[in-house]
Amino acid sequence: EFLQQTQEVAAIGGWKVNFRTETEQWTDEVYRIHGLSLDADPTVKDGFGAYHPDDQNTIREAFERLTTEGESYDLELRIVRTDDEIRWVRTIGDPVYEDGEIVGAHGTMQDITGRKEREQEMERHRNVIQAVDDGVYALDETGHFELVNNAMTELTGYDTEELRGEHTSYIKSDEMVERAESTVQSMIFDDDEDDEVTFELEVQRSDGSEFPAEDHMTLLWDDDGERFEGTAGVIRNITERKKREQELQTVSEQLEVLNRILRHDIQNDTQAIQLWVKELQTELSEEHQGALRRIEQTNEHIQELTENSRALIQALTQGELET
Repeated sequence: EFLQQTQEVAAIGGWKVNFRTETEQWTDEVYRIHGLSLDADPTVKDGFGAYHPDDQNTIREAFERLTTEGESYDLELRIVRTDDEIRWVRTIGDPVYEDGEIVGAHGTMQDITGRKEREQEMERHRNVIQAVDDGVYALDETGHFELVNNAMTELTGYDTEELRGEHTSYIKSDEMVERAESTVQSMIFDDDEDDEVTFELEVQRSDGSEFPAEDHMTLLWDDDGERFEGTAGVIRNITERKKREQELQTVSEQLEVLNRILRHDIQNDTQAIQLWVKELQTELSEEHQGALRRIEQTNEHIQELTENSRALIQALTQGELET
């Protein structure tokens, strides 16, 4: 059930051809991609015939090389569904050997129409994306880069062609990739989760160095909002922000130490004053008791001020750090 669900979400199906029997088998998702009912009985000829006329030579030549030379293929082509709708698919084929002889082929087919349409849409907005100062990226459903802007290449040190087609692990640690994939899975399958999330990570540059970044990521769905097709996001270098936070943390710690020292000294002095007041209360006449009471009240006020200053320093430093 999980594999079936995953197949539907990713729009990936499998196929197999037996050259000896000249039969072909499809998984349910391949039927869905072609717009066929599950009780259809497609032949190898039907499989080739489903491709767009302009792409049929490409798939036939690739399949011919597979059958005669054992050369695998990985192509992005168009098919025409039974309802005449044109869909883009990624088709992968590998030879099947038996006793050193090619006896068949198997592979996968994935509906990438949404990705292709998204690429076309992104191309239209490329100038806007390139104008953004932060790194902008788009990943397919398997986590491979489809698009990056100039700011992204400047941040990472890789050029566009180096990043495009690479897995996100190219610029992230394995731990970070696992965390991000877990987050995406939760967002896909948990109805209570939002389609957007912001998290911090370390981005790895081409020279081996790292920098702290903030990734604001959103899920990409097909037009019906049912099929997950990848993620897109904005990556911002937060090195300066982290530096300011560290500086504020240092200042906060220094102020806290100073505050403790001052409060300790003042408390010692106020306690001494309080003792002296008590001793004088028994020795001075009634006419001087009023002055002693004023001294005692002032002493208590000084103690309150030390506590208030501590609370104020904590509020100010914590507020700056949270900002």
